[in-house]
Amino acid sequence: MPDEASELFAADPDRFVALRDRLAKELEGGGRSDDARAVKALRKPTLATWATNQSARRKPSLVKRLLDAGQTMKAAGSSAQLRAASAERQGVIRLLVNEASDALKERGHPAAGPITDKITRTLLAISSGSEEDQFARGMLERELEPDMDFGFTVLPGGGEDDVRADAIEDARSKAEQLKGRARELEDEVVELERAARAAEDRVQLAQMEAERAAKQLETARARLAKAQTEASAAADKLKEAR
Repeated sequence: MPDEASELFAADPDRFVALRDRLAKELEGGGRSDDARAVKALRKPTLATWATNQSARRKPSLVKRLLDAGQTMKAAGSSAQLRAASAERQGVIRLLVNEASDALKERGHPAAGPITDKITRTLLAISSGSEEDQFARGMLERELEPDMDFGFTVLPGGGEDDVRADAIEDARSKAEQLKGRARELEDEVVELERAARAAEDRVQLAQMEAERAAKQLETARARLAKAQTEASAAADKLKEAR
């Protein structure tokens, strides 16, 4: 993607198509046909994608913290490390969502409800390794969905099992076996911690869906009440006409 395309993702989505077509024409006129085709193929980003890009452009330091937290979670060797990295990730995501919301408000766009849900989902996906480079450049092209397994794997464990007849060596071997078992248990704890964090994210996303459904239900009930009132009024008029 040519560097000039960066300005497309910074501009308001309503201007995207016009700016894209103008840039593609300029590139074609400059003899850069391949770049022109790449630009022409870009699709207008959704508001959620646009706002996510603005959060990265506004706060590149938060981008680094988010990506670092995701890497630390993947490489965590203890439950304490995993908890600390998870807390850091959640805090950074909140800050980035706030930046995205501010960008939306400044352009007169809605900055609550489903759109912030989509931003949060995209940031969770990025933290687990999806399209990191595009986000860091503020050039995401689409919304992302998080992988609830986050690509985490259990760290290998084990201990030395070298039993010898000699009493000293036997004691040493048993000690090593106990250390190995301790490491295996530590790995189990780390994996359970990871599963718990993933479950927390599922709960958070489920809560978002529940809140959205509740709002839709409230709106539907209001429409039903209005329709019933209008129907009743129409029936009254019909009676009077008779």
